Amino acid sequence: MSSEDKERLINAGVDMPDALARFMDNEMLYGKFLKLFLADTSFSNLRESILNKDLKTAYSFAHTLKGVASNLSFRNLIDALMPIHNSLKEEILKDYSFELSVLNQRYDEITDIIKEMK
Repeated sequence: MSSEDKERLINAGVDMPDALARFMDNEMLYGKFLKLFLADTSFSNLRESILNKDLKTAYSFAHTLKGVASNLSFRNLIDALMPIHNSLKEEILKDYSFELSVLNQRYDEITDIIKEMK
């Protein structure tokens, strides 16, 4: 992982010291798990479940995404996800458009960086 990649991740709200500590300071291993994140479908399934008003399924995907994002130390993504996660946990049916917009922006920011990593 290049220093430029690390800087971009930090600017996107990744807590790099925490992330690397979780991966025993093994940058190659962390980079491998970042690439695996691109294949995770929790985000798209969360959006689809919310659009279908399936709150229990949406909560399950939100909870999974929270766990994955936490393990990778994606702080900004987690911050955007938590209001959705907490409302879904309480099975609150509402318009999630704004929250999903913020979450989508932060998700895209992270995934774009990962896709461009060397």
